Formats: sequence, structure tokens, C-alpha cells
Amino acid sequence: MIKPIKQGLKALNRYGLFRTIRYAGLVVVSHPSFGKTRWLRNWMFRALILIFKTLRVKTISVKINDVNLYIDPTNPWSLRAYAFSPFYDWETISSVKRIISSEYTFIDVGANFGAWSFPLAAHFSRVLAVEPDQRCYECCQKTLRDSGLSNIDVSNVALADSDRDGLLFASSAHIGDSRIYDPGDTDRMTGTQVKLLSFDSLVSQYNINTEHMFIKLDAQGAEALILQGMGKALNSANDVILFTEIQPDILAEADLTMQEYLDLLRQMGFSPVDLGNELKGIEWEKVHASLTHDRSTKDYCFRSLK
Repeated sequence: MIKPIKQGLKALNRYGLFRTIRYAGLVVVSHPSFGKTRWLRNWMFRALILIFKTLRVKTISVKINDVNLYIDPTNPWSLRAYAFSPFYDWETISSVKRIISSEYTFIDVGANFGAWSFPLAAHFSRVLAVEPDQRCYECCQKTLRDSGLSNIDVSNVALADSDRDGLLFASSAHIGDSRIYDPGDTDRMTGTQVKLLSFDSLVSQYNINTEHMFIKLDAQGAEALILQGMGKALNSANDVILFTEIQPDILAEADLTMQEYLDLLRQMGFSPVDLGNELKGIEWEKVHASLTHDRSTKDYCFRSLK
């Protein structure tokens, strides 16, 4: 009981009364023990979205991870992930700041609204945010203009294994779930034109120093294609730290098994490490066992060190 109280007081001191109450309210309404009362959360989101759409509000500014970000308030996932919480992946981002040198280049593949890119721009000397969804990209550009940061670029492309024209299939329910293939689910929107680039072409276009790179890879099933397109960058790098989301079910929708993705990482010279424990090595068997036991979304860190 004491720990939650301390956490509550810390949040109150850091984020203020209104934002703390707002977040606590969402946690309570979302808690599984409340069962049927989840309708209240869903109703709240629908009401807010209707208001924003009626008033033609396309972006709002929220403070996430101590940085003011613009988000699209007309998407349910945006409100749930950002508008009601003062932090996003805060513990992981804190570990990145603590463990990875500021001399590394940070490449954020699947930047969304920039919840990683902008807070880490104060740490890394160079940041490249890659976001193919036009709605998220425009929010990032707005945040960039207001921030005055000069060490961050935002690229409105999707990454793949080669350079070509493609289609981006966004989700009406989840603005962070755009894909370069059509999974055929009910919330999937009609594909829109998008420029596909390989990772090698991207870093060449932005004149990125690839000697030391920290890469966050969240590409909704396209991760293997992106790895296949970064051969030159990996060959020229001395150290690459890769933080990737692994979702077995989404990989399957992209015609790839979890084991095939892990095998590709190993073939390309990556080994699993613990980001929260000074990048100490982890056995491949433990990674595989964890994903086999629980097929929910998990984040893993891998390293290719020469």
C-alpha cells in the first residue's frame, strides 16, 4: 500500500493535480476488475473524438516524457496512449539515456508522434525519426517547429528491403498500426501511396554516421524486410544496438514466423542483450521460450558489436 501512495505523490509533484487525477481516472476505468464498466472508458473516448471532429480540431499538444508533443485527438489509440498519461515507455527511455552513449546516432523507425524521438533528442547528438503515416508525420513536423531542435530530422517514408513505390494501409482504430501490406482486418483503411526506402538508402540520403547506431524498430510486421535492407550500414558499423518490437501474430500476418525473424537477426550478427541491465547478454533460448510461452507483444534488445 505504501508504494502506490509514494508513486501517487511523486506523480502529483511532477505532473500537477489535474493531470494526475486524469491519468488515475483512466487507470481505474481501464482496470480489468471493473469488467463491464469499461463501457465508460469507451464512451468517454467516443464523446471526446466526436467533440474534436465537430470542432475540426486536428491536433492537440500534450506533455509526454517531459516534452510537448502534438497528437491527433480523433483516433481512439491516440487518446488512450498519450492524452491521458504523462509518460510513454518512460522506464525504457530512461534506460537508454543511462546506458547508451550520446555519441550514437538514434534512428527511430516507426516514430508515431515522436514519444521517443523528441525526448531523446536532448541526449543523442543526431536523431532521425521515420514515420510513414501522414497524420503522425504532420504532428511530428509541428512538434519539431515548436521545439527549435536542430539535431533531429523527420522523414515521411516507409522502410522496406529496397527502394520502390508502395501502399500504406492505415488503421482507423489504431493510428500506430499502419502497414505496408494489407492484413485484411476490419479496421483497415484503403491503401495510400507511400515511398518505400531501404535502410541503406535512408541513411545515405540523410548523411547519417553509421559507425555507432541505436535503432528502435517498430514497423508492424515489416521488421524483417527492413533488416534485409540495411546490409551496407551494418557492414560499416562498429556497434549497432537494436530495440525491436516482436509480435508473433503480426509477423504471421506478414507471412513470417517468429523463429524466422529470430534466425534472421542471428544471421545478421545480432545477439540478444538486456537493455535494463547494462546490455548484458541473454541466451537465445530464453528469448525463444519467452515468446513461445506468451505470444503478446514484447520488446527485445539486440546488439551487433565488432
